Amino acid sequence: MKPYESPEKYMTLPRQARGKLGSGGFFQHSTFIVWIPALAYALAFSLRTFQGPVVNHLEVAVPTPLARTFTYLADSPVPPGMRVLVPFGRRRVVGVALGPAQAELEAGTQLKKIEKILDDTPSYSETVLAIARWISTYYMHPLGEVLRTMLPASSEKVAKDLLALTPEGEQARSAASTSEGQFLKLLFGKKKTEMSYGAALGKSKRLAGEATIGSDAFTVRQLVKSGLVVKRRGSTMRAREMQTEEVERAPEPLSPAQRGVAPELRPAQRQAVDRICQALRPTRDGSPAAESKVFLLHGVTGSGKTEVYIQLIEEVLKESGHQALLLVPEISLTPQMTQVFERRFPGIVAVVHSAMTDIARWQELQRIRAGTARILIGPRSAVFGPFGKLALILVDEEHDGSYKQSTGLTYNGRDVAVLRGKLEKAAVVLGSATPSMESYQNALAGRYELLEMPERVTGRPLPEINIIPCEKKRGLGTVVKAHSARPHADDVQADERDDIPIDPKILEALEQNRLAGRQAIVLVNRRGYAYYLFSLQERQAVPCPNCSISLTLHARSTVLRCHYCDYKTTVERIVAERPGDTLIAVGYGSQKAEDCLAAKLPKARITRLDSDIVVDREVLPKVLEKFRRGDIDILVGTQILAKGHDFPNVTLIVILEVDQLLNLPDFRAGERTFQLIVQAAGRAGRADLPGKVLIQTVRAENPLVLAALEQDYKGFAASELKFRRAHEYPPFTRMIAIEINGPHKPRLETLCTQMERWQDELAVKQPNLAAKVRILGPSVPPIETIRGRHRRTVIFSSGDLQALRTVSQAFVTAFGKLPPKVRLRIDVDPQSLI
Repeated sequence: MKPYESPEKYMTLPRQARGKLGSGGFFQHSTFIVWIPALAYALAFSLRTFQGPVVNHLEVAVPTPLARTFTYLADSPVPPGMRVLVPFGRRRVVGVALGPAQAELEAGTQLKKIEKILDDTPSYSETVLAIARWISTYYMHPLGEVLRTMLPASSEKVAKDLLALTPEGEQARSAASTSEGQFLKLLFGKKKTEMSYGAALGKSKRLAGEATIGSDAFTVRQLVKSGLVVKRRGSTMRAREMQTEEVERAPEPLSPAQRGVAPELRPAQRQAVDRICQALRPTRDGSPAAESKVFLLHGVTGSGKTEVYIQLIEEVLKESGHQALLLVPEISLTPQMTQVFERRFPGIVAVVHSAMTDIARWQELQRIRAGTARILIGPRSAVFGPFGKLALILVDEEHDGSYKQSTGLTYNGRDVAVLRGKLEKAAVVLGSATPSMESYQNALAGRYELLEMPERVTGRPLPEINIIPCEKKRGLGTVVKAHSARPHADDVQADERDDIPIDPKILEALEQNRLAGRQAIVLVNRRGYAYYLFSLQERQAVPCPNCSISLTLHARSTVLRCHYCDYKTTVERIVAERPGDTLIAVGYGSQKAEDCLAAKLPKARITRLDSDIVVDREVLPKVLEKFRRGDIDILVGTQILAKGHDFPNVTLIVILEVDQLLNLPDFRAGERTFQLIVQAAGRAGRADLPGKVLIQTVRAENPLVLAALEQDYKGFAASELKFRRAHEYPPFTRMIAIEINGPHKPRLETLCTQMERWQDELAVKQPNLAAKVRILGPSVPPIETIRGRHRRTVIFSSGDLQALRTVSQAFVTAFGKLPPKVRLRIDVDPQSLI
């Protein structure tokens, strides 16, 4: 069985086969037919000239769920990578020209013409097109949708129907004195005056079943008829034209002191920089290195990986026009990285992330395209940036799960970065204190070069980690309502009477740390106020009506919310529906931890930071800056605080409820728990002050917790890889998870029976192939229902990638025509099986 190998090893693409004439005058190209090595194919296809069989027959990738491309008629040759406006059914959509169509059409075939060429120069380079083809095949996703994902800020949008508030509707919403006004506030929010008509239809239907105003829900048609809203046509085309002129952004002048002086490197840093620089040496013609090299930079927290990145970029910038890409896993890390890099490289750093507007992202990408910016910093989508001469790709915190897109195109930004480095002949550096098992195995196997930095740049030891055992207490909770007519918020507010299991030693350590003028971070595994609301009468948690999961208590105990479908209701409504029941708030999340700490440490300045808080894009940088200035003593939050932040005055880290991660039904649970503990510990003692970490757990003797206590990555990795190999889990096999979901369970069960029959037929007809691939399911996942859609999963795994692809593609083909309202979702290399 072959172990996990680096992405470029498996660059396989479909051979372009002669297709058959599709409906509507489009010519359909066959995809996912024959699997061949793709690097040569992708480049050859992207670099082909215009001397095809029929010059004016243009192959176009259209953003559609159909796994095919289409042929259109063009008045003149269109270079590959140009965006074109084409008719598609009754719509007009933006497609991407791929070059002359290679298949001949039957006589009399009528083709539709492209309506407009939207670019003066290609939006997608030859390299990016090659990447798109690889992604389309590897992740089994339609090419047109891949291309749309790669350049979202530039995509031209077709006109949409809008639903807009009338003046009467705005007045009713502001007053909220009528049921219509309250419903409009739920539908539009507090500030928006218009929304997509289709989105309004869907949201109004959901609100009809969950609106906090009870049965007073309204359809869109009723709102239109009452004159409170109006349906109208949106603006037609909003494409931003591709700019060929330079996009300037004048840098603010910085003094030499502000720019900072490069610190002297420690021996391990110098060794890493020198070795990677050898791979960066350009050839005589000024192009990047002749071959791509992938390095795994394993450095403990605080070992100075950022300074290594900076000095590598300085080496890149010595060559005219060469550029560098730095990927970061979370937008919360972007401001910190931006400040560091803009001080050292003023005026040539571009930044993109999801909290920016489309226009702002587009402008930053234009700076990269024009070459006025030579460094791009951003999350996973930045890997598709329009570079001219990309020579270096840096992936910070490469182990982080947020590099994997979880919806739509489920690509892994880290793996695509490795592929892009191969195509661009650029050096790739994957940095982490806790490398993923996949990357570490690649290094052990010699596919990546391992560079280690085992010491902190300050010379100080790693922070001391102490385990605080706690007994697992049963029956804990706060009574929300016990045979009373109405719930009270005070019933579940955190106060001295609340039994939140925070050890007194932790409270004492936090207070002493504050008195010493130091700062602390408290990590809680869950956001919200409490885990769930438990009904003593029904002996179960109050469930989400749309998902098979309990509702989480939020907003200081007044709101219940589903973290999967965003269904909301109030505690008051739940109590009113259960007049004889007793409801108990069980457990605690970041909201309740914040309240509890504020009550027990009244002199401490405490602030919470989690995904509920950072919905407002302005909040995150403001809170982090306040913490960095010392205006906050204790920062309470979820795992968002454990990722790569550098706060010199933080000397104490407290981790609560780590046991929940260990209990997840996922083979990666152990790896994630170890990474969380070590990464969180790394936030303490990063400057000249010693750091300390307190972990409260009921599983103090767990081998994984003990390994984290010693911060022994190599010991943990050896044990984890042994476990993975024994059970044939990645990185020693590849995995593809296919989910089918639908609103009707009987229809889904019938389909599952057909899938089981298909597996039996495969074993009989192709026993050798079937023996190479392990198929689990169809089975019920841990969370069976999400957003009212029942789910079943089929998991394919094998050490033989060719066999895995063949079987999984045959499965997708066999069930390509699904029953009404049933959907199929493909996740290649899934990061979660929940």
